[in-house]
Amino acid sequence: MRKRKTIESRRIRHVLDYCSKRQFNKHQKRAKKSNPTREEVARCNARLAATKLMMYIDMNFNEGDYWVTLTYHKQPTPEEAKKDIQRFNRRMTELYRRNDSSYKYIYMVEGKNRIHFHVLMNRGFGIKVEHLRRYWKHGRIDIQVYQGQPEDAIRLASYYVKEERTAFDRKEEVFTRRWYSSQNLEKPKEKTEKLRSDFWREDIRPPKGWYVDVDSIFIGFNVEGYPYRSYRLLRIGEESDDYT
Repeated sequence: MRKRKTIESRRIRHVLDYCSKRQFNKHQKRAKKSNPTREEVARCNARLAATKLMMYIDMNFNEGDYWVTLTYHKQPTPEEAKKDIQRFNRRMTELYRRNDSSYKYIYMVEGKNRIHFHVLMNRGFGIKVEHLRRYWKHGRIDIQVYQGQPEDAIRLASYYVKEERTAFDRKEEVFTRRWYSSQNLEKPKEKTEKLRSDFWREDIRPPKGWYVDVDSIFIGFNVEGYPYRSYRLLRIGEESDDYT
């Protein structure tokens, strides 16, 4: 018997099939126990972070929302930059509230030499460029329109947490996370279930209305030597059935 953990947003479903000692079939192949290297741990953490982030993006943002880059004319210290982005988001939150809307955002900081921010925000009541300029007077504002497809959530999440990317001031411990978000984001749905079969199929058969993102398939063994497989499904319709 094996277990399956599923995390699902509106258009993305992340699937993890795994075994523990209790569920493991002795006739299955098991690898030797291992001590992962620092690089392997970093890759695993980046993969998990990207998965979590893409689900939050897909769950909370839609076509037509804004992908905004906030830059500086005069470079601040990390401490000053943190106060600037917090003040910007606080004022945006107040603006949305005055217009009977709720401000949602996810942002990251970037730039070892030239600090700037990338902010994904919902348009809410119909926010305009002049609103952004009113609350960000430190430099240039570049705006792109978020397309709202599952592939766009995957692309943005990968950009946020690229393995080789480190926060410019991680050493100063000012911005310690890969990304920050508002507290009002809706969470993806999670469930864990036991499956009757001990083995998973070589080919993944998605339910109706979904297709397999083949680039997401990952097969390996955990540190205890038990096999696992993860992959994601992307929605192409509204109907859904069970799958194995």
